[in-house]
Amino acid sequence: MTIIESSDSEDSSIETTEELLVAYANGQRIFEGLDADTIEGGSVQGLDLTGIEFHNCFFYLDYRDANLTNSKFIDCNIKGSDFRGANLKNALIKGCLVEGTLFKGAKLENFQFEENEFMGTTLNPHEWENFVKNS
Repeated sequence: MTIIESSDSEDSSIETTEELLVAYANGQRIFEGLDADTIEGGSVQGLDLTGIEFHNCFFYLDYRDANLTNSKFIDCNIKGSDFRGANLKNALIKGCLVEGTLFKGAKLENFQFEENEFMGTTLNPHEWENFVKNS
């Protein structure tokens, strides 16, 4: 399994949540172009995925209580994902669609939430607190 270094390619070799976890265990940290046709409704609940990055991905996962320290979600559709209780310290979610996404109880130290879409409205950092309290 190769590590993707360019944002121009898609990681078409990943077809299941299990394959995603194997790639991560083998050192891959950047995942590009994953979609709901292959990674649908999987779970990484409670796992340590420190430093993982998703670019241009479209899927929903159960991230409850996962360690996502230093993670990045860039230009993704994470609609319906569950981040309750997840450690999002120093994480970034930018340019994503976040409808139906849950964050209650997530650890948000130095968390960045920028230019994300929620039901046709762009949520910026000052709107983030209300969003989290109500999810």
